[in-house]
Amino acid sequence: MGDITLDGLRLSPGKASSALRLAGNFSSTVPQQTVPALKVFDSLGQEHTLSLQLTNTEATKPGSWKAELLEGTTSVGTSELVFVDGRPTAETGKLTFSYTPEGRPGQELVLDLSADVTSFASGTLSTLALSSQDGHAPGNLTKVSFDAAGTLVATYANGQVAKGPRLALGRFTTLDAVQDLGGSQFGEAGGIAWLHGAAGEAGFGSVRAGMLEMSNVDLSREFTDLVVMQRGYQAASQVISTANDMLQELFGMKHK
Repeated sequence: MGDITLDGLRLSPGKASSALRLAGNFSSTVPQQTVPALKVFDSLGQEHTLSLQLTNTEATKPGSWKAELLEGTTSVGTSELVFVDGRPTAETGKLTFSYTPEGRPGQELVLDLSADVTSFASGTLSTLALSSQDGHAPGNLTKVSFDAAGTLVATYANGQVAKGPRLALGRFTTLDAVQDLGGSQFGEAGGIAWLHGAAGEAGFGSVRAGMLEMSNVDLSREFTDLVVMQRGYQAASQVISTANDMLQELFGMKHK
């Protein structure tokens, strides 16, 4: 048991990209084409833009392409991509490159073309593009909530979600085991211990975050506090009125 805090959850660190998935069709009849805007992230979450240049090598090997990964005009590495009946072969459908961003440690990038990439004759039209990648930049905390299991869920500006501590629930079998501590807090009473557990386990219910339950406050105490506040306000108002009357009387005596 302990307090639930946001310590260690206020920032989502960056993650280096390792897997990129491409999708679309590129023409099997053009000599060369380039897939631009392959955005990846390094180990500190900094974004880099790469491109994939595909050069037709049909003359040396049927259905083959030279795949070169570029950062600007600098070559990151080359590989071979082979198509059979418009589909990449299992051996060449995933291209692996060793990428070392400037001032950062090296990382392995795997370009996956095995599932959603085709190469059919389509003139000069190409729809091949990056569909997803697994890296991301750092992100600040934007939202905090609890799920049905009572687990703290943190959402970040970079789209990531992280889970934190879990709420502990208490359950009692008789009202004699409960005492009102005030401020909507309750505790054990009569020497009867409560059962403790987590939401959705061992007969405990679920947590409904953002829901408003029926009032469980002591109405007599709340009305008493309201009357005390009202009387205090009235007394303060009388003090101000009396002070104003005294000032008015003082000004009147000064002019006589």
